[in-house]
Amino acid sequence: MASALIEASITTGDKQFLEKAEVLVKDMLAHWEDPQAWGFFDKPHLITDYGLLRFPQKPLEENLQAVLLLCDLYYITQNSEYQHIAKRTLQFVLGTGQPPPIALLALRSEEHTSELQSH
Repeated sequence: MASALIEASITTGDKQFLEKAEVLVKDMLAHWEDPQAWGFFDKPHLITDYGLLRFPQKPLEENLQAVLLLCDLYYITQNSEYQHIAKRTLQFVLGTGQPPPIALLALRSEEHTSELQSH
């Protein structure tokens, strides 16, 4: 959703979309980020969770998507906090021992290359 709002802001020039994206990201940071070991959980931790729901996961692909989102926000706003969180989330992803989905990395590279060529 935040990525769509960023795209809408870029396309229309309306900064309200960007502001809404930043509100969503602040909510994401407040409820899903793991401040001790970095990365993002798949759900907020709730005291009322039962069974396996008491053990939230940190999906690799979703964390990579968060990195890309934070990098986009940094690129647009130049807010270094987004860059800092993106770096530590990427450090979490690279430290998991799981191979990153190469298709996501290639897709983002292709998107940025085509953006550079269009300018």
